[in-house]
Amino acid sequence: VSVLYCFLYAMPTIGTLNEEGVNVDLYIPRKCHASNMLIPAYDHASVQLNVGDVDANGVYVGTTRTLCLAGFLRAEGEADHAVNRLCITHGIIRPRTGRPKKQKKRVPV
Repeated sequence: VSVLYCFLYAMPTIGTLNEEGVNVDLYIPRKCHASNMLIPAYDHASVQLNVGDVDANGVYVGTTRTLCLAGFLRAEGEADHAVNRLCITHGIIRPRTGRPKKQKKRVPV
């Protein structure tokens, strides 16, 4: 149990750092933003999307937000829903951009 505790709570950063504080690992795995699972190196169907930030006039301001999706989400056809959900939670798109709600028809009495 103590080894597991040290592994989970004692590692302040991901990867190995040298004396200058520079990351020296050759590979740092990515994490799927929709499912919170690690994306392995052999997952060739995974994608990384960079969504550009725009101002109120719709002009690109030079910054991006990165979204990583695992390959199994794309294989199941859930990637579109996951991207929409992530963009709504990050404030990139509005939650209800579609048509307005239908109002119930009143029946005359």
